[in-house]
Amino acid sequence: VSMEGVLSAAMVGTPTLIGAGFGFAVQCLSNAMRKYPLHRHPWEHVIAIGLGASFVSNMVTWTDGQRVLLEENMAKAKELQKKADALGIRTPKMQNM
Repeated sequence: VSMEGVLSAAMVGTPTLIGAGFGFAVQCLSNAMRKYPLHRHPWEHVIAIGLGASFVSNMVTWTDGQRVLLEENMAKAKELQKKADALGIRTPKMQNM
């Protein structure tokens, strides 16, 4: 097993476990605030765990997609800036490129 495969498995599993724990904690907190037994309806815990895991996994996927789009847009902006410089067009310089 390569180290790359181990890291990618950990990168996928960690957000899912964090989301599942978050979902479980929210359900327990909800029951505690209403002064119900913490495990009053166990199926609600399962649903909350699934929703929390799904939410965090989708959030990580969305964030990665946004990072790719940002990099593509920055590359396009650099290209346009080079063309403008070559034509002698004065434009505001982009920061942190």
